[in-house]
Amino acid sequence: MNMTPENHQLIEDLSIANRILYLEGVVDGFGHISARDAQDTTRFWIAKSMAPALVTPSDILQCDLEGVVHDPQNRTCYVERFIHSEIYRARPDVQAIVSRELDAAGAKERADIAVLSQSLRADLTAKGIEFIDVDREKFRAALAKTSFYADWHAKYGDEAWGYLEAAAGKLG
Repeated sequence: MNMTPENHQLIEDLSIANRILYLEGVVDGFGHISARDAQDTTRFWIAKSMAPALVTPSDILQCDLEGVVHDPQNRTCYVERFIHSEIYRARPDVQAIVSRELDAAGAKERADIAVLSQSLRADLTAKGIEFIDVDREKFRAALAKTSFYADWHAKYGDEAWGYLEAAAGKLG
């Protein structure tokens, strides 16, 4: 692990970003924030599996572009890290990612959050930050063509798979 002063600052900033984006309603308990390593562009930092509101610097883990977690304590990390790793691999210019999934029903229930999110997005776009919108159905279809769903189901079991499908809909 490359713990340069730049990476120490990056980890501190990433932990603060988790809490701020939670408090501002941009991510909820299932949002994920990562940042590319300051020195090694083949690595990125993301929190261990936990609510963004609770993230501290000691909760930040390093992953490679395969989504492999490099953590001497063997802590678990979000399965969505693979989405982040693929974006970092495909887009070397991307330095940070904020991801979340909000369906239409959730957006109606949280209209104020959706408005805040659009406002924040407009402010950040004006500052030159690019957003990449992923077509949810195309992304799910692409995942279904790989072994991702089967691997995830095998790794986490039927109970976790049931919770995932209850939250996200039928996946495969």
